[in-house]
Amino acid sequence: MKKLIPALCMLLIAAAMLGTSTYAWFSMNTTVTATGMQVKAKSDAKFLQIAQTATAWNDSDPFTSAEISAASKEVYPTHVFKALVDSNSDSKYEAGTAFDGTTVVWATTYSTDPDAAKTGVGTSNFYTDVTASVTTNYALLTEFKVRLKPNSGATSATNLKVTNVAFAAVTQSPDDVTDDLAASLRVLFVCGDNKVVWKNGARVEGELQSLLASTVTTSDTTVNVYVYFDGEDDACTTNNALTPDDYTLSFTLGID
Repeated sequence: MKKLIPALCMLLIAAAMLGTSTYAWFSMNTTVTATGMQVKAKSDAKFLQIAQTATAWNDSDPFTSAEISAASKEVYPTHVFKALVDSNSDSKYEAGTAFDGTTVVWATTYSTDPDAAKTGVGTSNFYTDVTASVTTNYALLTEFKVRLKPNSGATSATNLKVTNVAFAAVTQSPDDVTDDLAASLRVLFVCGDNKVVWKNGARVEGELQSLLASTVTTSDTTVNVYVYFDGEDDACTTNNALTPDDYTLSFTLGID
């Protein structure tokens, strides 16, 4: 049930303080290498089936879980906003409206302090809107489909929702020291107009009750899953990223 986001390179992660808020970001031109990510999804309802979008349904498989391995890529930290405030400075933006489960705007910035998440003012005091390139440089996207099992006696169910998310760091050798960067991992679920962000074990922001769809039928419902490092998290620091670790992810969907 592990979903791998192996990570790391030589990292310099840093923090930028904007106004009274604190932000922690990778230093400019520094990335995390995410290698062979495996994302496993599970269903906690008897007749709720889940599969990767490319998989053909069949009668012999219960489809109570699904696993996807994504291609390796280098990623920068990012953060989800509802909107950004234009600073009138060469397409740079000030901190904007907090994400509320509606519009998604992906943003990034950088700093020059590699030592802490809460001290130091970074070189950049503005955000850059990276929504157009988020799946190229900032997030790992996997796609799933869910449905009620045909001929199960049920034709519809209510309230498809996220019921759990689990992230963990797994050291690659006994000599490794867990870097704790896993605490900054986030997953954004998008299903139609509904969107919610989770961290390890808890909803962070977005759709209340982690609702993805009000109704599920025997026809396919698509759920897009974006995994990323949240630069605003206190754990996203250089000292937490010095040792290469593998990261595992699993999530569970349920219905009422």
